[in-house]
Amino acid sequence: EWFSQLPELSGVRVPRCYRATEKKTVADTSIHTMVDASLLAYAPVSYVRHKYEDGDLKSLAIYRSEEHTSEL
Repeated sequence: EWFSQLPELSGVRVPRCYRATEKKTVADTSIHTMVDASLLAYAPVSYVRHKYEDGDLKSLAIYRSEEHTSEL
């Protein structure tokens, strides 16, 4: 079921300004999110990746967690 809902992600908007401090022109911006989990804990991370016209890449962490315990 979750797979059929993936197209809805294109409507997600983040009402904040996440941009690199470089004074270069950004050619592409993407958000990456990863989560690792076990029965005892989970750890998410999200970051913004900027690709500049000159090919340079920069990433900016927007959320990360040290540790979360999960209920058994």
